[in-house]
Amino acid sequence: MSNKPIDIENATLMALAKEHAEARRPVTTLIVMAACNAKTSAQQDKTLVALASLKRQGLVVQHCDRWEVTADGHIAARQLMAQETLPQPGAEPIPMERGFKSRKVRDTIRPMIGGAPKPVTRSVPAPTIKESLSVAPGPGPSSTACDDQWQEERIDVIGQNGPTGEHYPANDLNEYPSDAEVEQFFGWLESCPLGGGKSQPSDPFAEFTRPFDEADSLFKAAQRDAVIHALGEAGLAVLQRDLLDRCAAMHLTLLAQAKAARDAGDPGAGRELAWLLETGEQLVAAGRLA
Repeated sequence: MSNKPIDIENATLMALAKEHAEARRPVTTLIVMAACNAKTSAQQDKTLVALASLKRQGLVVQHCDRWEVTADGHIAARQLMAQETLPQPGAEPIPMERGFKSRKVRDTIRPMIGGAPKPVTRSVPAPTIKESLSVAPGPGPSSTACDDQWQEERIDVIGQNGPTGEHYPANDLNEYPSDAEVEQFFGWLESCPLGGGKSQPSDPFAEFTRPFDEADSLFKAAQRDAVIHALGEAGLAVLQRDLLDRCAAMHLTLLAQAKAARDAGDPGAGRELAWLLETGEQLVAAGRLA
């Protein structure tokens, strides 16, 4: 004899007991069929047969179209639920992995067999300050034809060896001065007189506030006329006193900036500093004549 009708009755009893415990009132036949998952007509007929069998056993009571579980029915339903929760002795536990289909995920770290290798990006370290300063400067604007023409014009005006002819010749500005020569020039420039045997004032415009003596003015006028005549024959001109003071103040500022740039490692500061030293000597020479 098959146990199939008994299994249907047990499933119907447990489903009805669960619905009756939740609703706490009689349950309709449609709800019982839905709880038993009876979709087709044959399944619904089997559910009605199971309810009639449970009614004859005294486990359920019928009220028109509603069904209610008796006390004996609740006891029997709890026993059936307890038996379902216990593991069966002959059954082997099914592993979780067997019931699910795991999707294969390609390992992106290891390269695929036969595939193209992954590109490798390497970070290139930025050059340090010391490395960037050690690079020799390439050919720049200093080697152009305009620079050569400008240098030739300066040689024609100033002379082949400059105003003094011993410090920095005008035709060779690539020989940069050393630190000792720069410091010596700064001290020499501050101690040089700029006219009439008087030392250079700290304020370039202080000369306008000092009254001039008439004899001193006449002496300076005579000396100036002689100098202008001598320089006129040489093709040079004498700067005015106020313009000379402005040039001297601006020249000291440019000298300090060029020296700071050379100390910072600027490759073009040496040429500029050599030119400023030569220009400073010319300003000192012009200050003696002003």
